Amino acid sequence: VPAVKGNGSRKGRRRGVGNWLRIVAETISQGRASLMRTLSRLSKGQIRSPEAPDGFREIYKGLSANVTVMHCGNPNVKVDMHPGERYRFRVRAWSAAGASEWAEISSAHTDTSDAAPPGAPGIPHVVKKRPQGFTLVWEPSLDNGAEVTSYTISVTQRADDGTVTWSKDVTVRGSPDIERPRRVNTRESRHGWPSASVHGLSANTTYSVRLKGFNSKGEGMLSAESLITTSTAVPPGIVKDFTWDGRTGYTVDLSWKIPEDSEVDRFEVERDDWYLEKGFFRFHQGNGLTVTADTLLPAVPYRFRVRACNGAGCGPYSPVLNVTTKVTGSCTNSNDLKEGKANPNIIDSVANCIYDCAQHYWTGEEVFVNCTQDCSHNQLRLSMDCSRCFADLGICIFRRCPVQCSMNYRSSYCVDCYTRKCVPALMECTGLPEYFLGDS
Repeated sequence: VPAVKGNGSRKGRRRGVGNWLRIVAETISQGRASLMRTLSRLSKGQIRSPEAPDGFREIYKGLSANVTVMHCGNPNVKVDMHPGERYRFRVRAWSAAGASEWAEISSAHTDTSDAAPPGAPGIPHVVKKRPQGFTLVWEPSLDNGAEVTSYTISVTQRADDGTVTWSKDVTVRGSPDIERPRRVNTRESRHGWPSASVHGLSANTTYSVRLKGFNSKGEGMLSAESLITTSTAVPPGIVKDFTWDGRTGYTVDLSWKIPEDSEVDRFEVERDDWYLEKGFFRFHQGNGLTVTADTLLPAVPYRFRVRACNGAGCGPYSPVLNVTTKVTGSCTNSNDLKEGKANPNIIDSVANCIYDCAQHYWTGEEVFVNCTQDCSHNQLRLSMDCSRCFADLGICIFRRCPVQCSMNYRSSYCVDCYTRKCVPALMECTGLPEYFLGDS
């Protein structure tokens, strides 16, 4: 039962305010019908609440965060709990403002009066082998009156003379080395036997595997031994379903699936770079199944590919995935991108146009804009729409950095001012990232 505590003053309690909480725990029997008795610290007598529409009955309300539901030995009182049955519980908190949502339902199985540690599980069977592990299924242990709550898998490697050279115990519940138990429906486990996967082993190696179960009464008996040999290590197969899931002017979201019947340690993702004129290069390495390629240019076609790797090497690359980023501004067309790429410091070049047209600013801003726009279009061969963005940069410099740029527009004071105050608007207008525009 979750622990919930409250604080409040006596004054608050008298007035019915504050945040004192009461805990309400309810239970339902999945076996025979049983009448649940309500226990309350708030009442001197026994309170029996009516059954809720969903079958739960209230068994406790009060300020304690712990409650024990138990069999009552008085023959004149209805029995609350029965041996050898499963019950479900839920809890919620109350304050002056009302009740919380119900917590997630939990369950418990009561022991029988003669409960004992579990019997031996069935011999473990392999349903899937890998170079670094395998997946097992086994017939459950007899619970002997107390529910089996966990299993331990003992994996041992022996030398030719029988001496133990390596061993490892992993617990099915809560261990990072093994999957949580699950019900499987295969030919080997058609009765719904528990299943788990063991990892971190060596390829082409024989291991001795035994199981034992645990319940509230202790440790059970070991199963019979099963000798299992891991498969030979080979590079992974080709990655499946490599695709893009989303894109902007500057990013592309990529995803893929694990190759079939392959042991994978990592994935390597590569792309090309039109701006730097580079072929494929690796920009990501990891064991996830998604990645976002960033620092891209708008309206530019990119090529991507991915491959899977393990200790035996890397598999083949996936087919090349072609993705064109979105158009985001006035300069993200093929001509402007081409001219911008040919001029690696485009802001510095436009600054010459701004300086040459500065004398027209005092005549009128529109005259200055036309002059700067024509200069950028004619000298840098940028489109008129793109050139207008750089003309607006000049207007911003005159308005927001007049003192810093009055003497020398190449001074560090001027550059620092318009980089902070004007370049962000320029990037939004052009749709180009700062690195493409060049050093100021």
